[in-house]
Amino acid sequence: MQNALNDQDLTYTRTTSQKSLRLATLFFLLSVSSGIGQEESSWVASEEDLQRFQLFNYCSGADSKAVLDDEKAVDLDLSEESLQNALESRMRAARLHRDRPDGDGLVLDVHVVGRGFKITLALYKSVRDLASGKVYFAATWQAGFTGQHSGRSGYILESTSMLIDEFIAKYLRINEPYCR
Repeated sequence: MQNALNDQDLTYTRTTSQKSLRLATLFFLLSVSSGIGQEESSWVASEEDLQRFQLFNYCSGADSKAVLDDEKAVDLDLSEESLQNALESRMRAARLHRDRPDGDGLVLDVHVVGRGFKITLALYKSVRDLASGKVYFAATWQAGFTGQHSGRSGYILESTSMLIDEFIAKYLRINEPYCR
């Protein structure tokens, strides 16, 4: 009587298992690829789902930071402080400003080049990577535009205020049940 498997039996078992795994993988790939090319798939997020991911945080607000990326803006009488004041006052008026550097953050970035400018406003939230389990801060919502300032800092500040108002309106719409 022999109860142990010999090398030949182990090779057969291993080969059979590999074939089964390959076959299962092939069926999986075929089932997944059969959904490719369909007009609408059930796993595609709706616009509302996307906005909810981008802006939702139980109305806990955000810390705000303004950055001015050009020393030539001094000629315009534009400073990082004036941008920070504009951002913070709008956020405080909407009761969304939080002095928590560990939480979500709203970053206003202004570039001035010659007579042109570029404004970007981005909400950074903590996002968990499902594959690694690590948490990172990433821009989940971003808007901005470019323009010409004609030598007036007021135009840049006005444009900044319009962009902040757009953010606040969208943020409050998504977080409405929690912002009461």
